[in-house]
Amino acid sequence: MRKVIIGCKGHPDLKWEITQEAEEAGMSLSEYMETILENRHMQDDVKMLRFRLRQAIQDKDNVLFKLEEYEQRIDSIYKKHKGQSLSFREKDGTISKKTISHPVDMLDCILSSVKSQS
Repeated sequence: MRKVIIGCKGHPDLKWEITQEAEEAGMSLSEYMETILENRHMQDDVKMLRFRLRQAIQDKDNVLFKLEEYEQRIDSIYKKHKGQSLSFREKDGTISKKTISHPVDMLDCILSSVKSQS
């Protein structure tokens, strides 16, 4: 089917912006405008995806903030006990020892001594 011309008037700055976007996309202005018009009904989907993306980024930032806080707390305890052999009570009540050579060793001692709720 033969294509027809669809025209509209707009501000010169708008044309410049759209022309730049078309170049960045590797498309002619005509191809780019046709793509925009063909996908005009997808705006709600795009808005929802943008919202979800913003939410995911916020969730990621919250997790990273908490992780950094936990790392700082573990690291301060680790620095106090680095190289020492710590005694701790296992879940079953037995006493164990662990030499602290890495921050994860502190976490292992803590987690080994916590009774599970199951």
